Amino acid sequence: QNEEGQWYVDSGAAAHVTGDA
Repeated sequence: QNEEGQWYVDSGAAAHVTGDA
């Protein structure tokens, strides 16, 4: 799950950062 300051995995198995994109 996406939390502020935490990493979450997108459906495309890509790592994203909350607030970055």
